[in-house]
This record gives sequence, structure tokens and C-alpha cells, in this order.
Amino acid sequence: MLTQTGRMVAALVLVLPVLGGCESKVTSENFDQISTGLSLDQVEQILGSGTDITPSGVGVGTSGLMDRSTSRTRLYSWRDGNAEITVTFKDGQVLDKRKIGLD
Repeated sequence: MLTQTGRMVAALVLVLPVLGGCESKVTSENFDQISTGLSLDQVEQILGSGTDITPSGVGVGTSGLMDRSTSRTRLYSWRDGNAEITVTFKDGQVLDKRKIGLD
């Protein structure tokens, strides 16, 4: 039968590998790996699943009103606390990237 200390050690042995896998992917190093032309799938291999934050509705462009729902441009975000990476995709490929709260 395990002692109280033995049970705590056993629990840590089970939990620590899981916690190690929770390391944030929103880092400057991963931001630097993202380059123009990469697909969303390639970026998600680096950062994990992103959130589509593309504005919806109607906007005003240089040629007048435009329906954003038919735009070929999508905006995705990856966050961890105050750190954020935002990537703009056009026709399925990275067009631009920005970072906030990263060195």
C-alpha cells in the first residue's frame, strides 16, 4: 500500500508529462518561422489551431461598399495571455503577420 508521500509522487509522475506538453506556441521563435506564402495548415503546424477573427458584415473600401463575407482575405489569431500573433491570409496563403507582447 502506498503512503501519502508515495501517492503524491505517483500523481506528479503522471501529471508532469502532461504539463510539459502545455508549453505555449505563441513565441517570437515561432513567429519568426511564419513566412509569406505559407498555408493556414502550415502555420497551424507551427502555432496550433488558430481563431478566425475575420471581420464580418459590410465595409467601405476604395470602390464603395463591399461584402466582407465574400472577401478572399482571412485574419487568424493565436493568443497566450497578453501575447498574440495575428496572421493575414489572402487566397489561403500568408500575406502579413503581426505580434503583440512578444520580445
